[in-house]
Amino acid sequence: MPAPKQRKMAIVGSRAVGKSSLTVQFVDGHFVDSYYPTIENTFSKMIRYKNQEFATEIIDTAGQVYQFFISPRTAPLL
Repeated sequence: MPAPKQRKMAIVGSRAVGKSSLTVQFVDGHFVDSYYPTIENTFSKMIRYKNQEFATEIIDTAGQVYQFFISPRTAPLL
């Protein structure tokens, strides 16, 4: 089997819409229904797709009211 490919993704959107809850559900398999504002969190998950493993880094960004703020760490992902 080939070595895992590295992938990064950023979860962006308005505040209080469930970005963190959706990310935790995907990565850890449980839903968080309480609200704690996120500044920025990073998650890791191995994803298998079409016989290929992907070592995925998922950056959960802070939501914004009127516009998105993309941090210097997140900007290269876009």
